[in-house]
Amino acid sequence: MTQHPHELNLDFVTIAGEDRFSFLQSLVSADTTPLKENYVVWSNLLSPQGRILFNFLIIPIGDGLWLNLPSSQVEELYTALTQFHVKEKVRINTHRLMSTCVSLNPTRPTTEQGKVSREGNVISFIDPRSPLLGVRSIQPKKHNAHPQPSSSTYSWMCFRAGVIEETCSPEGRSLLPLEVGHHIFQAINFKKGCFIGQEVNMRLFHRGSIKRTLKCAFSLSPMDEPIPVGTVISLPHPFKARVVKSLLNPKKQWAGLIFIEGQQHHTQSFFSLSYNDTILSLSPPNPPQENTHG
Repeated sequence: MTQHPHELNLDFVTIAGEDRFSFLQSLVSADTTPLKENYVVWSNLLSPQGRILFNFLIIPIGDGLWLNLPSSQVEELYTALTQFHVKEKVRINTHRLMSTCVSLNPTRPTTEQGKVSREGNVISFIDPRSPLLGVRSIQPKKHNAHPQPSSSTYSWMCFRAGVIEETCSPEGRSLLPLEVGHHIFQAINFKKGCFIGQEVNMRLFHRGSIKRTLKCAFSLSPMDEPIPVGTVISLPHPFKARVVKSLLNPKKQWAGLIFIEGQQHHTQSFFSLSYNDTILSLSPPNPPQENTHG
């Protein structure tokens, strides 16, 4: 059954010009090569210390690259990108005239996952991070439409798919891509050329050790109430874990974020998690296949 699309509170920073691909490739953490083949890429813009400042989907539309991110961050990202614009032949702008909708259980289009298709003035694609996140469509905004500032259904599906878009610790500190599992979805690539924040993350990647991580988790059986935020989840010493995001879907299935502290390998899976005898599983249980496009 096709659900009514959720309109998300997202807008765009656009990059046009003949140097648009090389300009982004030198700045963001993902390999942007698939953009040239009309595939969407998820990426981060990092600080020099390697921490996530912004994460966004990059969508090739016509002769431009459209960076899709929360409306509240658009001006800040625009400012950040213009600071890096020196001699490159690019034009950077903000764009707030298109809406971003997601159909979480749509009739599947015939295109490959992440491949952009266009029908009239509607651009659409299956989310490149996980088919669980459905089909994202971009179309002109309707004057009487009101975007949902935070779609709990969409957030629940992100947690279920293992996709973390809110990339701060409970104390509000920006985290590293390895600490939120972005390497699993190729939002950071260690084989491409240099990019901002590469050195710190490359060192952590090869060392294999991080001190904290955000993990998505979900329940294997229904719950009457969501797990309270702040609840401590038992793990073997020396790990400490607590719930920082918590949602129930209409079927009373729980999903959320768990913040785990303690020295760990960035590929580590945690044995068994439970809450009041309810088994919790981490998501994704297995890393998605590496993107081979481009």
